Order: sequence, then C-alpha cells, then structure tokens
Amino acid sequence: DIQAECHGTDARTAEASCATCKHRISVAVAPSICHGGCPSVAHVLGTDCHVVQLLHSDVMATCGQCTQEVRIRNVGPGYRKRSSCTECHTKLNLAVEGADILGTGVAHWRQVASEEGDRQTARKQLQDARRHERELGIRVGTPLPEQGACSHFKKSYRWLRFPCCGRTFPCGECHDEQMDHVHEWANR
Repeated sequence: DIQAECHGTDARTAEASCATCKHRISVAVAPSICHGGCPSVAHVLGTDCHVVQLLHSDVMATCGQCTQEVRIRNVGPGYRKRSSCTECHTKLNLAVEGADILGTGVAHWRQVASEEGDRQTARKQLQDARRHERELGIRVGTPLPEQGACSHFKKSYRWLRFPCCGRTFPCGECHDEQMDHVHEWANR
C-alpha cells in the first residue's frame, strides 16, 4: 500500500519499495475538484507499478456557501454522510456510490494482484504446516510418531505431504479426519 497526501489539486508523488523484489515504485496522484455528480475523483499514474485498488481515503471538503474546509476521514465506496457546515450551518451531503479504476490493462493487473495474493496465502499455509510439524516433534533424521504407522495403514513407515493444505499425515483418511477439507493428491 502506498499513501500519497495531496492538498487542493496539486499533484503529489509517493514512493515505496516493492515487498517482493525491493524495486522502487511510485504513484503520482492529481486530485480533481469534485461536485455533485462528478465521476472522477483523481488521476493516478503508477511508475514501475499498476494501480489495482482504491483504498478508503481522507478527503478535504469545502462548503459551497462559505468555502469552509473540513477533513472527512475514511471515505470510500458506500460512504454517506449528512452534516452541517460548522461556519454557516448550510446542510451538507456527501455520498460515494462506488469507486472504480479505469484505464487500459486494469483487469489484467487486478488478476495479477489476485494471483500474487493467492501465492502469499499458499506461502503462509506452508509456513503454518511446517510450524505444526515442529510442534508434533517431526524432524529430519528422527523417527515419525508411531513409526509412521496409523490405524488405517499399520505397516506404513512414511508420511505424505498433501498439496491441499501443505500438511503431512500418514494417509488420506487421517488427513480427512483431522482437517476440515477432503484430501487432494499431488498431480506430479
């Protein structure tokens, strides 16, 4: 996540390092002046990155009667607020029906971001499985619990790692008994 703080319609640039490869990336944001029915909030341009999601943001709103400014926090899709100006007491309404990112390739980069999120989830799942093995006392070079056997296969001396959750079990039936999903065999 990159944060860019803008005031007025002045364009600002925010920089950060990529969490995966540590490459410097930046986002330039040029806010728009919005009014009732305005379809565009800002123009965003990524350098060495692609914008895939608009997060909830703080917005500066100005009263149409007296030009008093007020900061509205956590504005995003579905946001609705009715209030009064603190200066002239004019009624103010702010509603954000939805937010979308437009441009060429947005759908493609959303898919890439989704796949990267899935990959991060799989990595965390494997780390959890390895931690579970350490808690069971499974280490390379030491005997498996019950010598690797289970109630279903009494003469088996090995455990299998299942790709559905990354955990090891003596057999598929043991996996199904202990997990909340059906086991899945490796395909290679």
